[in-house]
Amino acid sequence: MNGVLLTLHGGDHHKRRVLEFSVLRKDDFSVYEKAIFLPALAQVIGPLSASGGMDLIDFGYRVTMNLTRDFAGLDRPEKSPDEIEQLLKLVKNFSECATLTHLTRDKEAVRAAPCPKACRSGA
Repeated sequence: MNGVLLTLHGGDHHKRRVLEFSVLRKDDFSVYEKAIFLPALAQVIGPLSASGGMDLIDFGYRVTMNLTRDFAGLDRPEKSPDEIEQLLKLVKNFSECATLTHLTRDKEAVRAAPCPKACRSGA
């Protein structure tokens, strides 16, 4: 993502942090850490540790996806590994679609993936 700058300083970042602290109480973080984050982490680490290793990028995708899925209220009726793999493919494709302009791989291959409508308006 050449030319993209992510900064944690300045007025915009300060506004986001003020909003965050006004919405969340201190005990919210404790509840989140114990009741939400640990079970989501366990869902990812369990299957990966059974294989004896893991890729850090894949691990990050899976944890982020599970937390986002929980917060968004997406149910997993089957709770199967296949269901998670399908969701992960969609998440990765949506990520590529969101950054299509900066993508170095074949843009048409991304547009042809499971969510092509989301990509068609991209660069």
